[in-house]
Amino acid sequence: IGDAEIGVGSRIKGFSRRGGKRLRKEHRRYTVASINPEYRTSKTCSYCFCTLQRAGYRRLKEGTIQESSINGALDCWNLNCPSFIHGCNITNRDQHAAFNIGIVGASIILS
Repeated sequence: IGDAEIGVGSRIKGFSRRGGKRLRKEHRRYTVASINPEYRTSKTCSYCFCTLQRAGYRRLKEGTIQESSINGALDCWNLNCPSFIHGCNITNRDQHAAFNIGIVGASIILS
């Protein structure tokens, strides 16, 4: 369970109030649950734990070269990173976040 929504419930009409102790109790009823910090999980490389940069590309527009960034894609520029060595260093930000939260959760449960 992420730590960003602890104790915060929705007062918007039509939405159920979730979060805090009630959600943790419901999860713990069926399995082991822990609170994981979500800070910088989408900006950290899953392989070398270095900070990622936004992936970009260059295009020719009206005779000039413009540099743009790709939304949701991150690029690892660590030369010793296994993803950089194998040529698959541009990946989705959500995949990094999910994998890193899983690593943190496994380390919390196993420790």
